[in-house]
Amino acid sequence: MDVDRLSLPKGISGFISGVASVPRGIGRVLSDAPLRKLALIPLLITAVLYIAAIVALVWWGADLLDWAWPKPSDGWLKWLWYVVLPLGILLIVVVVALLFSTVAEAVGGPFYDRMAIRVLEGEGIPAKDPGLLGGTIPDILRSLLFVAAAVGFGVLSFIPVVGIPFAVVGTAIAWVGLAAAAVNPALLVTGYGIGGRLRFFLRSLGALAGMGLAIGVVLLVPLAGLIAIPGSVVGASALYARSRRAP
Repeated sequence: MDVDRLSLPKGISGFISGVASVPRGIGRVLSDAPLRKLALIPLLITAVLYIAAIVALVWWGADLLDWAWPKPSDGWLKWLWYVVLPLGILLIVVVVALLFSTVAEAVGGPFYDRMAIRVLEGEGIPAKDPGLLGGTIPDILRSLLFVAAAVGFGVLSFIPVVGIPFAVVGTAIAWVGLAAAAVNPALLVTGYGIGGRLRFFLRSLGALAGMGLAIGVVLLVPLAGLIAIPGSVVGASALYARSRRAP
């Protein structure tokens, strides 16, 4: 197997596989006792972070939108504002989710690595714990790069008229960032370096987009959002294992 050419499923089927991997992973965490035990500590920690993220979004989201682009009083800009508004809200929600994912990854990284190892070894794929220096710290930097890119496009999205494409691109970057955080433990424990993981992400954009969309949606569901991160790690690891088995 040439790991330099390995990727998640591509195209529309890849997008659908990415979407489906998240609920499958959540279901597996709920039904597999060892995975539930591994998920328990990061789940308790991220519960606090999750509640804080939701409260911050509700409390400051509207003010942020109004500060970025106050509602025009009349004319065609008023109608354009109504078009940009839902896109801006969506982007803010996804960026908050990505920030939440980054912090959750920082506190739960070692546990997510062990969850990926359990899934992969169950599929007969050798894996080993990368340790703190090889895993968690570089991954925080990777996640922050996605956050910075999504926020940058988010700021540009509030430019009247030309901002809509920036909102779409920013949302897509944030979705891929969420998915990259989910599949990253599987790549890490199977020996991918930083460059190898980046190339894998670039080869797997369709599946990552679907996975990120599903994670973002689940994060918005009360209570279900608490298990979105560990569930997506398990689902992404299983999808990665399937890709390794493919001829």
